[in-house]
Amino acid sequence: MRPRSETREALARAADHLATAGTDARGASYYAMARQAAVPAHTARWMVRDMARAGELVPCGTEKLPHARKPAIAYVPRHLEHRAALGLVDITRGWARASHTER
Repeated sequence: MRPRSETREALARAADHLATAGTDARGASYYAMARQAAVPAHTARWMVRDMARAGELVPCGTEKLPHARKPAIAYVPRHLEHRAALGLVDITRGWARASHTER
């Protein structure tokens, strides 16, 4: 198996950083990953697509780009794919505990 290139490593680190930076588990477009990793956008566009095809990144919605008419696909790293769902489970359990103690 070939080792990952420096560009691909940088984009993977950028995807991790962008997915964990905010309080919500939003994904990031290829353009945001390219800016974070200091990689040319045209290179990042195809590399991110290949990373998604390989299963490293998972599509999770869309993001409006300032220079484009149609939105770009937002991606999140596979290991962070269910992070938002886990946060929702914690909130739901908290509500269930609160309603159970009120009775």
